[in-house]
Amino acid sequence: MKAFLHKRAYLIGATLLMLAVFFYFITTQAELPPIMSDAFQPSAAVLTEQINELETLGFADTLSSQKQALKEALIIFKNGNYELAEQHLIAVIAQYPELLEAQYYLGLSYLYQEKKIKARKILSHLSSLTEFDFREDAEWFALLASIDYYKNESLAQFQKIAASSNAKYQKAAATILATLQISHGSFSLKRVEQEVANDQQYAIIIQSNNNWWNRPPVRMSILFLFPIGGLSLIFWKNRVKEINQVMIEEEVLSRTAKIRAEKDVLKKEHELSEEILNNILPAETAEELKKYGQANTRRYESATVLFCDFKGFTKISEQLSPEELVMNLGNIFENFDRIIEKRQLEKIKTVGDCYICAGGLKIQDMNQAVEVVYAALEMIAFLEEFNRQQSTNSQPLFEGRIGINTGPVVAGIVGLKKYAYDIWGDTVNIAARMEQASHIGKINISGSTFDLVKHEFVCDHRGKIAAKGKGAVDMYFIVNAKKQFNTK
Repeated sequence: MKAFLHKRAYLIGATLLMLAVFFYFITTQAELPPIMSDAFQPSAAVLTEQINELETLGFADTLSSQKQALKEALIIFKNGNYELAEQHLIAVIAQYPELLEAQYYLGLSYLYQEKKIKARKILSHLSSLTEFDFREDAEWFALLASIDYYKNESLAQFQKIAASSNAKYQKAAATILATLQISHGSFSLKRVEQEVANDQQYAIIIQSNNNWWNRPPVRMSILFLFPIGGLSLIFWKNRVKEINQVMIEEEVLSRTAKIRAEKDVLKKEHELSEEILNNILPAETAEELKKYGQANTRRYESATVLFCDFKGFTKISEQLSPEELVMNLGNIFENFDRIIEKRQLEKIKTVGDCYICAGGLKIQDMNQAVEVVYAALEMIAFLEEFNRQQSTNSQPLFEGRIGINTGPVVAGIVGLKKYAYDIWGDTVNIAARMEQASHIGKINISGSTFDLVKHEFVCDHRGKIAAKGKGAVDMYFIVNAKKQFNTK
């Protein structure tokens, strides 16, 4: 048999060569027609409805500014000015990072500007959030942004959508799938205007390059690779059995390693989920939530609440780009987090430029008020060093002021989605008033806090000062610690 193959190898090679030449000449270059579909843009009706809702809800509530900012950005997006929409949406997200709709349309703005990597990153993240109403849409547009870079994975995803009778984009996925299966060219998303029912609507074109077999370099290669490949197959045929056996053994080893790796990944993901939950919620509350699916609120008779914000923050935000503003706030708040973690305090939340934490929630003893004041001194010391660097670099200063109050609070989580740990009570309101009545670089404390820390700190009694909604309240400035104070 081997001798027979050797004798006829040239005949087989010549036959393959003739087939290659025949294939070369019968194929002609052809370009696939573009695909046009309104599935490549967000529903104009839904977008219009969102804009109308933001306009008709009114702006008497506390969310009026963010509604107005989002509405203006969506109108720009709807008009097709995606570059300007991108700038407005980035500014909205910097000020209101919780607005998932703003992130969604920012991802689409990137997509229509051919910034596909950025678009995919944002839209993929949104598609994983159960609380986001447009998860299916975000997943679809993230898939469109992935075609050029993750073609095999995209093909599998299109197959999944096309096979689902309940999928919103089933028809569009099936159409794209048919094109992807017969073309190996690159794809691009382009915006064109199309008049439908006397109304200008936008559609997206997916334009493929020539089919791979029609490209001249490939056609030339066929002339040589066909006969060479044919001869190689003939001479190596006697090794097929041996190679198959090796492949089977390697496959077994590969699958075993894959199973082990998947177990390791699941273990790490579980550990990461635990760590994230414990970072968001106090340990006791997190454990109760995991065990029962809900957590009861708790009353703490003596908690010390700290508020810190920055003077002239609006002016600072006008001097910096959204990215620079977020970077500076991130740097400051990360250092604040380290300080309160060292002091075993509980971070409550940040609201814009306001940072809120409390003592007496993790550890219930009177020394927690002292620890809160020490933390405040460390925050002021950090801001002084930070502002020295800002001044050297001719950058805006973040001049902080701090207010502290002690009293009973109720703490816990509310709602079914986006769990957020918070505290409530008049103690919290008075702490906010202490911060509002404070000065730059100063720590303003109430009389209740003074009674708990006066043995540890030198304080300057300011007298009774009017606090909004509370009347005249005793206030004290912390001057310094009575013993040596080390911020390291």
